Amino acid sequence: MSGTISTTLTATYGLAVSPTTIVATGAVEVAAVDYAVTGGPGFTLINDGQIRNTVFRGVSLGAGGTLTNAASGTITAALLNAVVLGSGGSVTNSGGIGGGTAGVDLTGGGSVLNEAGGAITANSGLARAILGLYGPLTVTNAGSVTGIGGSATGIALYAGGTITNLAGGTISGYGGSARGIALSAGGVVDNMAGGVIQGTNPAIVIGGGSTTIVNAGTIIGASVGGSSDGVISFADITRVPQAAA
Repeated sequence: MSGTISTTLTATYGLAVSPTTIVATGAVEVAAVDYAVTGGPGFTLINDGQIRNTVFRGVSLGAGGTLTNAASGTITAALLNAVVLGSGGSVTNSGGIGGGTAGVDLTGGGSVLNEAGGAITANSGLARAILGLYGPLTVTNAGSVTGIGGSATGIALYAGGTITNLAGGTISGYGGSARGIALSAGGVVDNMAGGVIQGTNPAIVIGGGSTTIVNAGTIIGASVGGSSDGVISFADITRVPQAAA
């Protein structure tokens, strides 16, 4: 059994069946409520239309939930997180996802695939376009991931994980001390040929754990703290140079 939304709804929609698809003519547009769309553990949402919260959050799915945002799909939240999934959640994006504090928040870990043409953004002082807080996160990017704001970050992983930036992919932080990537507990960053990681301040900041950086693309950041290549590390780091990538 599956569900379909083909018109515009103006109140929070709780998913009753899985999968549910919002088709191109469908929309959920709300204001002054916590979420636009909610679903329980394991629910699947496919968005070809529009999900918008003009104040707080966009989509919330429970642990193991799956979100697919198609090329025609947009998910936006003005102030807080555009997408929030429980542990083990999965997001595939080919369209646009934009939030205030976070674009995609998989606090308990999971996976994000941002395909070519996909854009994930967050725009606020402490914005994290993709956020993994308490569980390891696997991110594969062929589109654009952008944090905008004074201390913004493109991808922030606090519990480890793996970031693979494919050809044509950009991971960026724009703002006074913005970073492209921040790792607090180590992980792996694989920047492939044609990939770009950039920050207004350093491009990559490593705060702890053991980290491996494989770079065959471009890493651009300010030379801060003695860094000459846009990477600042306060922990163990292994670099695999371009020639060996």
